[in-house]
Amino acid sequence: MKKYIFQADVVRCLAILFAIGVHLVTPITARPDFFGGKIWWLTFLLNCLFRIGVPFFVILSGYLTLGKETTIKQNFEKVKKRILIPLVSFYIIFNLVYMLMANLRHEYFDYWGIFHNLSKNTHTTLYFLVVLLFIQLLNPLWNLLTNKENKSLLKYICNFFLILAAVAYVFYYLSLREGEVFSTFTLWIMWLGYYLYGYIVKNKEALMTKKETIFYLIMFMVGYVFTVGGGYITLWLFHNNINSLFYIGGQSYTDAYLSISVMIMAISGFNLLMRNNLTKKIEAFSYLKKPIVFMAGISFALYLTHLLIMDTFSKFFGITPDSSTMPGIGGYLIINTFLTFLFAIPIAFVIRKIPILKKVVGE
Repeated sequence: MKKYIFQADVVRCLAILFAIGVHLVTPITARPDFFGGKIWWLTFLLNCLFRIGVPFFVILSGYLTLGKETTIKQNFEKVKKRILIPLVSFYIIFNLVYMLMANLRHEYFDYWGIFHNLSKNTHTTLYFLVVLLFIQLLNPLWNLLTNKENKSLLKYICNFFLILAAVAYVFYYLSLREGEVFSTFTLWIMWLGYYLYGYIVKNKEALMTKKETIFYLIMFMVGYVFTVGGGYITLWLFHNNINSLFYIGGQSYTDAYLSISVMIMAISGFNLLMRNNLTKKIEAFSYLKKPIVFMAGISFALYLTHLLIMDTFSKFFGITPDSSTMPGIGGYLIINTFLTFLFAIPIAFVIRKIPILKKVVGE
């Protein structure tokens, strides 16, 4: 029987809330004309925190997946069911929906882009599934590293890929600024360090010592301060037309999931949530446990559907920061957040209850 790990549900719940949160606040933080206002500061500070959501998913995946005995065939069947089918299904769904949206709004739709995007991290949030697909197809290889005699080798390879990702993203902003630097077929390598680190945490003592708790709390705050400070400086320089060195395509370096500061936050935060006794104590309170377990259970369906819901409201109902129908950007933020969860949660819940739809989201 599978051992239930409540802390994993806590991480999964926060991860999906943060992943959706990024898409809720980005329309404000990425707008230079809103720069420096009270609502902008609120969304900016939240955005810096929310950036650990997707790394949480990858680290947790390694934590829950690695170290289990499985054959190559069993692993392929599991990956096909949990990742490949949802990826293919939602790539088709995303393109059909956006094609329909474009036709209804009498806008241009790039039909050839359906094929061109296959080599450019597929479509929007689906890059996450592409990353997991390539990584988990090689689980039989990574599982060799989980043998006791390979403990030091696992740490070495994990650190190698974490450092590789950090260095690659620094150089991406410093020099490799043209074109698609990371494609569908290469991006996953940058995330492997996170994935392997999940298993390293699994092998640590279940409860951290007081010293460890203090250490990870300090490291988390250091990472957050650098994310906020570096992000603000980058945006200030860009907003004042002084320098755009660490700002590409609407995203500053410290916003990147593989930036050094976000790495520090994600790794520290994951340890604090998975190994701190406080998280475990929450399980004793049913009024806290039940909503956490519920949100964790529908997290994957929420991840796959929330952006479609947000884009529908944006394109057809004027739910945008600068819409004349919105009572300011503060009102927009509240309305968009409320409507997104109001529709996304029931839809995700229904999907998990209908067998054929459940297969589409890999359940």
